[in-house]
Amino acid sequence: MSKHASKRKARAGAPAPAAEKDRTAPRQDRKKDSTVSARAPALVRGIVDNVEALVVALLMALIVRQFVLEAFTIPSDSMYPTLNGEPGWLEGDRVIVDKWALLLGEPRRWDVTVFRYPLDIRRNFIKRLVGMPGERLTVADGDIWINQKIERKPATAQRSIWVERFPQVPRFALPPDRGRFQLASDGWKGSADRFAAAPAAGETLRLAFDFGSPVPLSGPIGPTYEDVRDYRLRGEVTAAEGAELGVEMAVRDLVFQVTLAAGGGASRVAFERDRYPLARVEEPGKELRLPADRAVRFEVAHWDWRFEVRVGGAVWFAYELDPRPWTITSKGEPWPRMFPVKPTALALTARGGPLALARLAVDQDIHYTQPGDGASDTVDYTFEGRPLADGKIPDGHYFMMGDNSAGSRDSRLWHRILMRDPVTGEPMKHADGTPVWGEEYTWGLDSDHMFNENTTNFVDMWGNGYWIPGYDRRGPTDRALNAMIVAVEPFGLIPRHHLVGRAFLVFWPPRSIGAVR
Repeated sequence: MSKHASKRKARAGAPAPAAEKDRTAPRQDRKKDSTVSARAPALVRGIVDNVEALVVALLMALIVRQFVLEAFTIPSDSMYPTLNGEPGWLEGDRVIVDKWALLLGEPRRWDVTVFRYPLDIRRNFIKRLVGMPGERLTVADGDIWINQKIERKPATAQRSIWVERFPQVPRFALPPDRGRFQLASDGWKGSADRFAAAPAAGETLRLAFDFGSPVPLSGPIGPTYEDVRDYRLRGEVTAAEGAELGVEMAVRDLVFQVTLAAGGGASRVAFERDRYPLARVEEPGKELRLPADRAVRFEVAHWDWRFEVRVGGAVWFAYELDPRPWTITSKGEPWPRMFPVKPTALALTARGGPLALARLAVDQDIHYTQPGDGASDTVDYTFEGRPLADGKIPDGHYFMMGDNSAGSRDSRLWHRILMRDPVTGEPMKHADGTPVWGEEYTWGLDSDHMFNENTTNFVDMWGNGYWIPGYDRRGPTDRALNAMIVAVEPFGLIPRHHLVGRAFLVFWPPRSIGAVR
């Protein structure tokens, strides 16, 4: 048989030689083994990839938490009404804090800021930044004064600070102020937040608010305030053609009279413009009127020496006054008594035709308080044992205050204490020879020591607890009552490197979700 014939026969299905069969079998086994061996590395690679992804995610989360964003829980009511600090998962606000803003930029006044508590730097506090480096800060007449000029809160911050007093009562109002709200009605009909009036021709019907003494907000630390100046009256008005809604607001020695006209007349504001200099005036330069027979929102507000009228969300009138109290002080009248001290009065009037009010409410502004008896006009502070020159905040430091001024432990009230060593009688010192400054321990204030009330009555600035025999906590900063106290110093100034970040968002509970202003 020829060579070519043998090849054709093999292709036609002739059995292969024995040697070829032996070579074929092992080749199939090797293919099976290689498939199993390929699966094992793929499984390992999958596990390694997942572990790597998890590690990277954890690292990124740690980096974000350390330098960019972090969540905090509000532990107290010192920032009410901006933030709610009631305990419990469904009550206390949870906020997101922007750390990146302080890494790249400078702090801003009025920002709600998280910082390390100067008397125990392990703990984070949250307050509103009020005083900046190099400024002379004054707390008087319920307002903040910087370098002897009124410092107004911006409108965005102010809108989150108002506390409703009518028809609701603040949650933290102390009795008997819960029942102090009365309305003196002259021809108006209605109750709660809905009223109506139908004056006859030439008749003016008046609805006056009588608050009694202003509401103090609760708090274990005084002082509480007595005379609140700043209020906002708001609601919805539906006025017939030709009707006029009047709003009267008497603040200190000024009476602002607002007329919101529907139909023929023009809306206007009247007050004694020559009593105080006007720093800014916003007036329309044209006639403004309410839409007849249609509900429209209105607000009349006074805060920080700014008087403002809004209708339908737009500013119709605004006036910023420049009181310049120090020029009055130089003539012999002591601060802060140069301003008439009397409660703000509010009233509504109706004339020219029927009108109706709905969702009527009155809100109250923060009334910042000065610790002590009010004898000094500046925050009387020392810094590192030296009196502050003219009350100025030193460079690189900031002054913090809570929105619930009467119930907030903040820069006005923090004091550091130097204790006496119960053995030697000398001032306590750390191992490196530095003084042991700290504060009195209050049960429940510090979770690390809250179960050690009987063994801890003093905590230093690093969070270490001490038991000092003979230390009486009933008058913690009164050296006459506490023989173990060597020195007491105000210590409420926050250094730049203790600032953590700016709170910008409440993410829980659902009823509180929104931007922090």
